[in-house]
Amino acid sequence: MTIAEWAQFVCLGIGGAFGLLSLFDGTRRMATRQPSGSSGRFGVGLVIVSLVAGYAYWQHRAYTEVARAYRAEKPPELPADWGKKMGPAKREAASQGIARGAFISSGALTPYFDASGQRKVYAPAQDDLKRREAVLAAAIRVEQKARSAFNEFILWLVLGLSAFAFGLCFALESAPQRADAEEDVDAPPVPPAA
Repeated sequence: MTIAEWAQFVCLGIGGAFGLLSLFDGTRRMATRQPSGSSGRFGVGLVIVSLVAGYAYWQHRAYTEVARAYRAEKPPELPADWGKKMGPAKREAASQGIARGAFISSGALTPYFDASGQRKVYAPAQDDLKRREAVLAAAIRVEQKARSAFNEFILWLVLGLSAFAFGLCFALESAPQRADAEEDVDAPPVPPAA
């Protein structure tokens, strides 16, 4: 991970933890009807958790769009009259370049025009195979990042709902009695001093 990724991770972790704590405490105070800033804490926590979850979902959508771009469909074959105005060598080089690009992006073996004007199926060279493998590896990395961002989105939603639920549960817990209000019923009365 780079320094920027670590900084982002730390900021999201600290900010998310503060948001969860605020959501928990605000929910607990609102449920026990404590007037001391309960709605403010709840609102701050809700906003922070929503922002962190929304950021994770935005990353998921962005990575999904990039992954969709990597999954190129097989391009259509060139029409028979394609490049008729070009010279034979230029037509062959251009159509072979299109077939090479189709193989690298989608893995499809498409026909190209040779110098005599006949269609031939493109046979990839070793460097074309390496480029195709690099495209596949990049596509797999992007798809993994998209899944990871979606899992992070779900995690923040679950954590936010858990903080809300735990806040309600802690509000239902009976409050402990104050120490000075307790009376010791088993102790004998103290006689007055003479």
